[in-house]
Amino acid sequence: MNTETTINALATAATNDNGAAAAFTDAVTEAAMDAGQPVAGFCGYHPEMGEAKPVAQMEARLSHYGRHWFIYTPLTLKGRGIVAQGVFIGVPGSRRNGWNQYKVTEKAFAALEAKYRIASEMLL
Repeated sequence: MNTETTINALATAATNDNGAAAAFTDAVTEAAMDAGQPVAGFCGYHPEMGEAKPVAQMEARLSHYGRHWFIYTPLTLKGRGIVAQGVFIGVPGSRRNGWNQYKVTEKAFAALEAKYRIASEMLL
């Protein structure tokens, strides 16, 4: 199995089991280190320019007015400024189905950014 397939399988398992969440985080950290990328931080990418989505524990998008972020992750988050929005149910077959969805303030996002790898799609 390649690294991306392994990480996607661990992400699916992490939605159901907290023990699998640690394995998912470790796999993402190892993949980032192998690629020579930072272990934590914000990773923006432009798919329209042919850039691949970086390996990350979370996916984020900025709200319309820029006051908060929406986070999608198989991990369970808690803390000040983090509000659970429920479980993401999208198009059948989507890899994010079953992931937790959160609304996060700028300060909480900065704290998450220091601890996790966060990917964000940036469209032109």
